[in-house]
This record gives sequence, C-alpha cells and structure tokens, in this order.
Amino acid sequence: SRLEKSLGCAKNYRKTLRTALVKLAGQGILNPLAWVETNRLLEVPRSGFSLAKSKPNSGQSFRMEHFWIVDEPEDFCRPIAWSFAHLLVHHDPRRIRKCQNPECILFFLDTSKSGTRSWCSMDICGNKLRVAAFRDRMGAQSIQ
Repeated sequence: SRLEKSLGCAKNYRKTLRTALVKLAGQGILNPLAWVETNRLLEVPRSGFSLAKSKPNSGQSFRMEHFWIVDEPEDFCRPIAWSFAHLLVHHDPRRIRKCQNPECILFFLDTSKSGTRSWCSMDICGNKLRVAAFRDRMGAQSIQ
C-alpha cells in the first residue's frame, strides 16, 4: 500500500540520516550515501508557494506561504531532505552534536556561544544527568 511504501521510505531515509549525523558529529564528514539520497529526494520539485494575507498588525499586507505536494510515497521524505540540506548549508556541521545523555538518541545543533553544549535539552536530559550526579555525590558523602 502507499502508506507502507511511505513508511518504508521514511525509515530508510531516517537510517541514512542517523548514520550521517553520527559521522558529522564525530568527524565533521558527510556520509556519501546521505549526500546522494538527499540530492535524489531534492531533485523532484514537489512543493509550491501561494500568496496569502498577513495577520493583522504584522506591518505587512501579504506573505508567501510554502507548501509541500504529497502524492507519491517518497514525497513524505522531501521536506526532511530539504531540512537536512538547509541545516548543512546554513549552519556549521561541526556544531552538530549527539546528546551526552546515554539514554537519549537525539542529535542537536549547538547554538551556544561557546560551542560546548552537551545536551539536546537542558530541561530534559541535562537536568536528569545533573540531578543523578548530585544524588551520586550526596550518596557517596553520606556513606563516609
């Protein structure tokens, strides 16, 4: 079915991107397969634009809206390919990081000024690890 084909495409491309992100985060090198697959998905123009009225009080009368045309199973992957290409073009790939929480599977773009961010989210992974480290320290102190 079309849904199964779409899901298969998404899973395959996700696997390709995951491998690429691991290599980018570790070595700053783009995996050739990710390059080829991303370009293959971007080659077929499946998007369009429309002119729309702007929201009141926005200071503008009109705006351009971008939309994706989804007719074929691979069309679901095209916005993801566009986002991945946009990431590589507009940001330093050396700032792509794997979250330091061993239980987390996420990658993130380190936008911190110092370039030393460790977690995908301070509220989620960072806080969990800091609380765990604090509890470990307190537990070790109470034993002594």
